[in-house]
Amino acid sequence: MDKEELRADLKNILAECRIFRRESSFIRLSEMETNFSSTDLLIEIVKRDSGQALCGGGASGNQKEYVFDLVGIKLFYRNLSHLIYTQSGKTFGPGLSIIDAVMNLGIKETRDNFNDYIQLKLRENHSC
Repeated sequence: MDKEELRADLKNILAECRIFRRESSFIRLSEMETNFSSTDLLIEIVKRDSGQALCGGGASGNQKEYVFDLVGIKLFYRNLSHLIYTQSGKTFGPGLSIIDAVMNLGIKETRDNFNDYIQLKLRENHSC
């Protein structure tokens, strides 16, 4: 990924955070005084933030989970089941951008649905 693609991705992430009123922060590796890599680097980053890490479903088994437990970091794995919302077509088309939901529902309803869905998933998956 080149610098322009990275800038565009970061702008999109920040825009989505603003839409959904979510706090966001970025940590530059160059600003961290560490020689860690891999799992140890992830632990250092998470310790500076919330003490919790949300992992994609494909990450299960890739991390040394016992190391996170030893330092008191809680891992949450996304068990992605798509938020279903009203689309203009006859059947629901999963896997589309959040922009599709905004275009079909508007910002407020998308935000409300998204926040309700996140809270439900956190309650369902409160442990690894």
